[in-house]
Amino acid sequence: MVPLPTVTTFVDTIATNQRGDARYATLSTNAGVRVLGGFLDIWKPLTEIVDVGVTAPARDGFPAVVASSWSGVPNDGNADGKVVNTAVHQANIDYVLTSSPTLACGHRLRGKEGDSFCTIAGTLAAFSTKVGSC
Repeated sequence: MVPLPTVTTFVDTIATNQRGDARYATLSTNAGVRVLGGFLDIWKPLTEIVDVGVTAPARDGFPAVVASSWSGVPNDGNADGKVVNTAVHQANIDYVLTSSPTLACGHRLRGKEGDSFCTIAGTLAAFSTKVGSC
């Protein structure tokens, strides 16, 4: 299990949930990323510097945030992350496959568009590959 930093609650540190500032692009410095930190036990992204489509210059000793080269589609020929816990990862995909028929295509698409962490994107990309797009 990936150890989570000892910090105050999300509501007390919500101001750190920012994009475009290198100081708030890591598990230990961004409250929003910490909420999703448990996914690191399932999926290891290319980098733990969160870009989410936004770059930022280095600042106050924090490295620059550069755009990821990963498309979000597993095994698309580009370097991507790595499944760390295959059983949980597959169970998550299987759950989505079995529960998704009750969701309209629009709901599935909105779910894909709202995700902001590599694990979720990887799982949904795998889901899309198995199910097909709407």
